[in-house]
Amino acid sequence: IQVGFETSLETLDQLRTKLRAWTKENDRDFGGPLDLNFNSITQQNAIELIVAFEHKSNWQDWGARWERRTKLMKRIKSACEELGIVYSMPPQPITFQPRSGPAPFKF
Repeated sequence: IQVGFETSLETLDQLRTKLRAWTKENDRDFGGPLDLNFNSITQQNAIELIVAFEHKSNWQDWGARWERRTKLMKRIKSACEELGIVYSMPPQPITFQPRSGPAPFKF
């Protein structure tokens, strides 16, 4: 997941703690520890995180696999909302160069 570069390390630790507690509560589907690892920092505006987790059930049951994955993704989203973790792309510059005729607006 991508989070804003301004997200504090303490907040990311809280996210890790919340997700670990949730997987422990849902130990029927998820086994082993969950971890939240830094993957990269992009142009000092985004931190890319990897959520690593294990599950107990058979991967060959695609329906159950996607159900578990969706359940975890929903929990990640709600935990990010609870902690105020967001990411917004930085403003992008736009230039307009008309090819012919007057510009459609005045500065």
